[in-house]
Amino acid sequence: MSLQLIVDCSVLRSPASGVGIYVNEILRRLHRDKIDVVARPKLTASRQSESSPSSLVSFVRQLPGAYRLRNLALGWPPLKKDELFWAPNFLLPGWPLVPPRGVVTIQDLIFVDHPTWADPVRSRFFLRQLPSTLTTATRVIITTQATGAALLRHFKSHLSAEKLVCIPLGIRTLATNTGSENSHEEAVVAYGNLEPRKDFLTLIKAHQNLLPALRRRHPLVITGYPLDRSYARRLVAACDPPHARIENRLHDEALGSLVHRSKVVVAPSLAEGFGLVPLEAYVAGAPVIAADIAVTRELLGDLIRYFNPGDISSLVAALTDALGDRARPSADERNKIAEKFSWEKTAAAHEKLFLSL
Repeated sequence: MSLQLIVDCSVLRSPASGVGIYVNEILRRLHRDKIDVVARPKLTASRQSESSPSSLVSFVRQLPGAYRLRNLALGWPPLKKDELFWAPNFLLPGWPLVPPRGVVTIQDLIFVDHPTWADPVRSRFFLRQLPSTLTTATRVIITTQATGAALLRHFKSHLSAEKLVCIPLGIRTLATNTGSENSHEEAVVAYGNLEPRKDFLTLIKAHQNLLPALRRRHPLVITGYPLDRSYARRLVAACDPPHARIENRLHDEALGSLVHRSKVVVAPSLAEGFGLVPLEAYVAGAPVIAADIAVTRELLGDLIRYFNPGDISSLVAALTDALGDRARPSADERNKIAEKFSWEKTAAAHEKLFLSL
């Protein structure tokens, strides 16, 4: 008899999100002879393609009991005692749909530790709902020990350390197109959503403080989606092509080629829940410089260079060292990281946890 796993699949609606990718990667690898997955709400083509206007979502989140009403409206029935519920996006259903056994994944606590970088309505909504989720959850999945420490620090009256299970995320393999053009050979590369938390502005200023010969030989290329359009415009204005420029977000193959040919990849982010960029870039064979934050130290240790977060002079020094170094990550080191953070390993850990409950 297989385990009945009820999964909150709301995150699988378009457009695709990081949490949606996480859910897809886990569900497609579970052994269906052991675990019978039931989606809630039921996935249909119309549901997968729909997206609510952000203004409406923000309004609804401010209403008392909105999350409970939303679950009832979507037709979520109460769970049976032999069923297990998995909420991969921070929140378990509230009364009257509290699952007898529930697992929740907490991706990060950036909205608590750094509220200025988060949507204020979403932050208040999560802060109202999260204590009851942590109290009722049977297990809480975290992707790094740093997030677990933050949870215990902020919600110690609602959570015991015994509930925490650390399962790192998997990372994608950045495929490369060896026949692509080489205009970015030896570039300093950074990628990710264009938003203040990623701190690309510090990188642009640091690059401008390099010796002129280094700037000419190693131009700066930043690529990503303009999540904060005002900040994205500031980045474009700060650049001085051809020495530094912003490019539209690249598809995986083009990004892989860019990273593979780069001289160094810089991850200047001031806060991360997991930090996929330095891991992906390292596995792709690029030397990596990252802001010295707890999450990245936990994932990559001393395999990469670090600089003080937000510190231009510290980043200039790290860039100068890296641009004068011909060494790249060895195949053996890259393979170890790729194996440690594979989706297969991540999914197997989820399956083991689900079956144990």
